[in-house]
Amino acid sequence: AAVALPGHFGVELKLSDLESHAREELMQWIAAYKNWRGRLHDGGVWLGEAGDGCVWQAHGSASDLIVFAYRVEPTAQRWAPSVRLSMVDRTRTYRVEDVTPGKRRAGGPGTPWLEGLRAGGEAVHGGWIAAAGLPLPAMKAEQCLVLRLTAV
Repeated sequence: AAVALPGHFGVELKLSDLESHAREELMQWIAAYKNWRGRLHDGGVWLGEAGDGCVWQAHGSASDLIVFAYRVEPTAQRWAPSVRLSMVDRTRTYRVEDVTPGKRRAGGPGTPWLEGLRAGGEAVHGGWIAAAGLPLPAMKAEQCLVLRLTAV
């Protein structure tokens, strides 16, 4: 779902074959697609690599972004890389939230940073986001973290 969501998000499977928990999670991804469709298809698109098998794409505008951070291969490092987003306004502060649909979220429980993103978001200065970047949680291969950045 995380790979298909920035595209046309076609669901090409027999829904009746899904177990109830999987169907519920898919419904959350579909709701997210409907909610973000305008931003995904009408806004700007930025692509990048964070290193260590992580890639990202951002959709929207410099004041309101949806960021998909994907781990495409297993990690070779102790610490996950950061995602530097040069398109943000370096003079503004952003509310950064984990908006990943479903229950199987990247990173699992753990760091205060990640818990803060899930509990309403964290305020981060645009200059920091552009220069140092947003730290990614530890993720297994083929996981995705979806962040929303809103200028405040």
